[in-house]
Amino acid sequence: MSERLNEYFHHLGLTSSRQTAIESLRTLSVHAMGQLTKVMSLKVNSAFGPFICIDNLDMEERIHLVSVGHRSMMFHGCWGYIHTPPKELLESLNLSEINLETYNQALQTVRTMKIRPRDFFPDSATEDHYAAVWKNQLATVMKKYIAVPSKTDGAYSNQPPPLEVLSPTAPDFHMLKLMEESDNSA
Repeated sequence: MSERLNEYFHHLGLTSSRQTAIESLRTLSVHAMGQLTKVMSLKVNSAFGPFICIDNLDMEERIHLVSVGHRSMMFHGCWGYIHTPPKELLESLNLSEINLETYNQALQTVRTMKIRPRDFFPDSATEDHYAAVWKNQLATVMKKYIAVPSKTDGAYSNQPPPLEVLSPTAPDFHMLKLMEESDNSA
């Protein structure tokens, strides 16, 4: 266990010695192993397994006043997590359309598909909605702090346009630490 991790645990009040820190890590790893075993089992949903996502991270710990034993460090890491999709989403899918044949057909259409830059930009309806939200916010601030218009027939509305409501439920993630290494070769 690194000294840095031990100091972090000590700062959080989780450890008072290296042996206590190692024991707490063992307990956490046993719990995480049980959680991962449960999540990876196909009993949760036989049609879809959990999604495994892997990402590379570069983190810099910058020390502004360099002294002996204290210098800036760059960490490169490959981290991952397991994401189980919500049951509501899985229940809304038509499982007869999700098979290997449909997947292969989709791959065949990708070969001849033309990628146009405009496909990555918002359409005019999205831009109009975005502008309406800004105008509404500006009109609300102007009416509240500056002045009320004498004629309301040409004024912007105080009622914002309806927004797409996202689900407030937190996603089900289980973190994996795949690799961490320090890069102080400079």
